Amino acid sequence: MHLRRSLIKRKQFVSELFGKIKDNPLSSRLPLVHKKYGNSKYTIVSACYNVSAYLDDFFSSLIAQRLDFKNNIFCVMVDDGSTDDTAEKIKAWQRRYPENILYVRKENGGQADARNVGLQHVKTPWVTFIDPDDFVNPLYFYTIDKELSKKVNVCFVGENFIYFIENKQQFSDTHPLRFKFEADVTRVSNGSSNTRYIHLSSSSALFSMDAIREHGLTFSRLIRPNFEDAHFIARYLWHTMGGNLLFLKNAKYFYRKRLENNSTIDRSWRDKRKFFDILQYGYLDLLQNYGDFPYVHSLILYDFYWYLKYFVNNPEKASFLTQAEVQDFLALCDAVFSHIPVSTIIHFGLAKCWFYYKVGMCHCFKNEDIDEAQIVYAEEYDPVKNEVKLRYYTGRSNHEEFFIDDAPIRPTHLKTARDDFFGRTFVYQRIFWLPLGSDPSAQLSCRINGQDARISIGGKQSGCASGRQIARQFSAKAKPCSGAHWILMDRDTQADDNAEHLYRWIMKNHPEREMYFVLKQKSHDWERLREEGFHLLAYGSPEHEKKLKTCAKLVSSHIDAYVVNYFKNNCYQNVPMVFLQHGVTQNDLSRWLNAKRRIDLIATASNKEYESFVGEHNRYKFTDKEVKLTGFPRHDALLTDRAPKKEILVMPTWRAYLMGKIVSGNERAYNPEFMESVYARSWRDLLCSPKLEELARDYGYVVIFYPHVNIQPYLDDFDLPGHIEVRHGHEGSIQTMFKP
Repeated sequence: MHLRRSLIKRKQFVSELFGKIKDNPLSSRLPLVHKKYGNSKYTIVSACYNVSAYLDDFFSSLIAQRLDFKNNIFCVMVDDGSTDDTAEKIKAWQRRYPENILYVRKENGGQADARNVGLQHVKTPWVTFIDPDDFVNPLYFYTIDKELSKKVNVCFVGENFIYFIENKQQFSDTHPLRFKFEADVTRVSNGSSNTRYIHLSSSSALFSMDAIREHGLTFSRLIRPNFEDAHFIARYLWHTMGGNLLFLKNAKYFYRKRLENNSTIDRSWRDKRKFFDILQYGYLDLLQNYGDFPYVHSLILYDFYWYLKYFVNNPEKASFLTQAEVQDFLALCDAVFSHIPVSTIIHFGLAKCWFYYKVGMCHCFKNEDIDEAQIVYAEEYDPVKNEVKLRYYTGRSNHEEFFIDDAPIRPTHLKTARDDFFGRTFVYQRIFWLPLGSDPSAQLSCRINGQDARISIGGKQSGCASGRQIARQFSAKAKPCSGAHWILMDRDTQADDNAEHLYRWIMKNHPEREMYFVLKQKSHDWERLREEGFHLLAYGSPEHEKKLKTCAKLVSSHIDAYVVNYFKNNCYQNVPMVFLQHGVTQNDLSRWLNAKRRIDLIATASNKEYESFVGEHNRYKFTDKEVKLTGFPRHDALLTDRAPKKEILVMPTWRAYLMGKIVSGNERAYNPEFMESVYARSWRDLLCSPKLEELARDYGYVVIFYPHVNIQPYLDDFDLPGHIEVRHGHEGSIQTMFKP
């Protein structure tokens, strides 16, 4: 009875699940008529390890197939030493379909080993490897069977790989190789000309068992934590050249992106084998044994491209590697690229791998520069000074020349930025601001090392570009500014930062300037600023939105999305942006700041900070045009009304990973586990220390605790002793505490 109720519940789940997406182009309606007998029969070999929570969805999607499950589809479920109730779940379904479901138990040995065991039990002409935490649409096997019945010498079938976002119960057709499924059926000859139609998942692919047996193909146990599928498919396709590959849009494979992000792919970037075993036993094995197969080069470039996306300028993501291991990994990279010609890298075009990565791969791993004409990218335009910002990528020093109608011009600002891959130079970025002259029809052109460069504007390349064309391209991205007023703001919830102090200075020294200060009306700073005469706009109000859409300048100490992309459509991206900064930048924030919208001015407070932004061979994209050494407006207030005070100000910053999710703007949800963190317990232990109390008493000091604004919601939870004076943001300006 319990099993029956469970089956009914899962059937209802499938109906509801596919019902939700019946009008979605990613899916198809549940089939009303089953096809009892197909052209062929199919076996699913599924490696199972602690997947009990997903097995009902897996089996339910198979039972719901239009191609009748009992007559056409078989499952070999290989339990790879699970410690949950995976076995019980499989056996429950097996009791209902004893002729279709085989349960095999083995000691834990990994997915490849489990699949190899499962292959020994396959008796059908075709096999696939659907993972037990994924599922397929109702037309999956019907679509495959229909195409195979046409008998067009098929050796391989690739199915449409679609993400299922578990926590949102949403489907996402965003796989980088989804172009293979633009047509209902795409047929490709399996041969030396195939360099685009690569496939990396054996879970969403169908293979001939005759070919697997004939060539003794198995999954490599040496390749972990992933890529064993791609390695298997590449060898399979090499052995079956001459056949046809089918890619079927309506056979939809739903890959589950788990709520807890613990799938094999999610975990792989934290696994050392990703840096050694995949390159040694996956990439190099293919290159050394099947290197004459162009498909292999494309496959490896595609897979390695994600290493670049993940780690260029971001080596801290692999901080678990020792320095010796980093060097070993780089040596393996060099060995891999020694097999791949520069010309192959240049012509590689999958996953939007653009020129930047191609130049980087050639330089970083082959110590070669490309021979083709350089591409110079037009990135920004300054309409006030009529200057354009250009950038190109190289691995060496070059001789650059710029012309307006063949007359040489010199950059007004220039810089060389350096991007790195595990400490090794990946690519140099040459950045220039160039004057376009008074004639809008005059043509800008570039030469790099005596060779004409292509200028890329909005994704279109040509040998030259006029000032009018450049201005039109960048003005078309956003609505023009129609007002003369400035918008200033700090946080939406709190003022008392650089924008407030700059506003006060402008109000005093340039009263003719029309400007507004943005703040939430419920903020504790609202009344204080209103009484001082600030022209306030309530954050999120119609007045705020109206003024924001027409402002001539946006000035803020913060550059988060709720400040610079309030409308979430980049409609005011052409408004000049002044970033006053919240504090002195000590660490490298280039990855964060470089990705922001256009910044016209960054204020810095010290010589070292200024140099860290504009200096040569760092990661920042900014030149001395965008960065100025001005000091911080709020520092000026520290020089007034000074009086000696015997106070110890304890003011720790925050930790983003301990905060709740963003509710809106700078407001975050309360994290009930915050006080259990090492961060919270350490600060509480210090403040509650008897030694601190004794020292403060003996020397006559007052200890004040004033944490970062994002920590203040937890102040009462610290439960501090009476001798610690706790200050809240609503108790006035923070400047009074900073003054000596």
